[in-house]
Amino acid sequence: AAKDEAAGLGDAPWPPHYFVIGSEAEQNWYFLDLASGSQAVYLFHHEMGDVAQEAASLAEFPDALLRWWADVERHSQR
Repeated sequence: AAKDEAAGLGDAPWPPHYFVIGSEAEQNWYFLDLASGSQAVYLFHHEMGDVAQEAASLAEFPDALLRWWADVERHSQR
């Protein structure tokens, strides 16, 4: 599973079946795990060294990004 395998990524080479589709300031990376058979989009957080599922599929990913941005804006207005 992506969460288990990505735990030690850091500066290590990524497995070839991880397909990066974007980043947050080239620090936290969004990727697909092509070997898993899942359509899920994951986020590797570089500071914490962990992986979280951000969307159940690539089709749902834009909505996840919009929710994330709304949360960023809400917190910046405090």
